[in-house]
Amino acid sequence: MRHRLTLAAGLFAGLFSLTWWMALAAVQDAPAEEQVGPTPDGGWIMPTGQKVHSAGKVVAFAGRPVGLVLSQDGKALYVKDNRGIRVLGTDELEIRQHLVFQKKEGASMHGLALARDGKRLYATTAQRHLHEAAIDAKGVLRWRRTIELPGPKGKDDAHALGVALTRDGKRALVCLSRNNTLGVVALDAGKLVRQIETGVAPYDVVLSPDEKFAYVSNWGGRKPKAGDKTAPSSGTPTVIDERGVAASGTVMKIDLVRGAVTQETPVGLHPTEMTLSADGGALFVANANSDTISVLKTATLAVTDTVLVRPTRPG
Repeated sequence: MRHRLTLAAGLFAGLFSLTWWMALAAVQDAPAEEQVGPTPDGGWIMPTGQKVHSAGKVVAFAGRPVGLVLSQDGKALYVKDNRGIRVLGTDELEIRQHLVFQKKEGASMHGLALARDGKRLYATTAQRHLHEAAIDAKGVLRWRRTIELPGPKGKDDAHALGVALTRDGKRALVCLSRNNTLGVVALDAGKLVRQIETGVAPYDVVLSPDEKFAYVSNWGGRKPKAGDKTAPSSGTPTVIDERGVAASGTVMKIDLVRGAVTQETPVGLHPTEMTLSADGGALFVANANSDTISVLKTATLAVTDTVLVRPTRPG
């Protein structure tokens, strides 16, 4: 009996040793973990775990870029990241300056605009300010002032997003996301003078060529109707589906003289940035949660086309 127990123990020890060596060999043969950042073959590992090979030259820095705009002469690129504004030279594509936001604020996820004279840059923050930077003859930025953008009921944070500037440089139209309004800022006075009701969580704003109308994308879509299933989003009831996912995205046309919405059109989910055609006759809207671009006729705000931009098609 003792002999059999000793034999069994020996077999167990041998099996354990073999299993351990096999596991060790598997670990040694496994590919090394790839860290976020550049890879030896010229690619990049993204925070999402995806590996990409970018076209052209890549500039890496600590931060989260959320917006960019070119200088008038095309020699500088202004990049809004989560902490401030970075200035890149377009020839060498190297960072020349990093101007950190005042008041220890962080950037909102959208909102950067350059004045037509090329001497002022505006950026919104996740708190309650529109920051204005002056640009000198050498292209160096310095903060000039901050303009107060009060949140809901005059309290808390507005989380301002998209910005559009009038050609004369006298007004800035700012999407006040948590207020569910389009703010009108008098830049000479440096203050918010008007708010126009929008849909839920306005994201981006562009002006018509004659500047009589503004087009606004509503990240959270239309305001709920009786019978809609809703969930609170930063204090605002937002239309959702049976899964609890956002179920509405809209674009609005606003008469700036009357300060009123003239049309609202459903588009894809989470409509974000927009751009007008050269003649102002068509509006292109990026729908982040639908992976589509909606094309709208500005005269009627009717959707004329929807373009799927997923890398692979469903099915």
